[in-house]
Amino acid sequence: GNLPIDVRSCRETFKFADDGTVLIIGSQTECERAMSKLLRYTENWCKLWHLLVNCDKDKTEVIVIQPKGADDSSTLPRLFLGGAEITYTHSSKVLGVYLDENLDFERRSTYMLLKCWFAWNKLSKGTCRTEGTTSSALALRFKTVVLTKILYAAP
Repeated sequence: GNLPIDVRSCRETFKFADDGTVLIIGSQTECERAMSKLLRYTENWCKLWHLLVNCDKDKTEVIVIQPKGADDSSTLPRLFLGGAEITYTHSSKVLGVYLDENLDFERRSTYMLLKCWFAWNKLSKGTCRTEGTTSSALALRFKTVVLTKILYAAP
């Protein structure tokens, strides 16, 4: 079945293999209403197809991203899917990209820097000016291994 029309109008869905991400945009009241309907819809769809959603931490979670200066003192509603409570979190890894409630990407930058450093270390091991891989071959390896890591999910 299709999503309810009032939920379709304020959300975006991103899917990849067995992962999915739903983005709901609106006021807190609109988001709570849409999320509630979306969870009911998902629960009914899962029952129909005899599926279970893994609601463990790091598997199914909610991040609330608000504009700077927004009042974040209001209590967030408890969310359930299939009887299991969904966790609110400050950051999450979605398809290899860390998102956080402040959208500062510091965690992703640190993570990518480490991945690139380890990749470069592995690539350049045993190479120096006089022996090992040529500089052009090393540059090609850098572009295909390290640069692709840096540019993955870049805006």
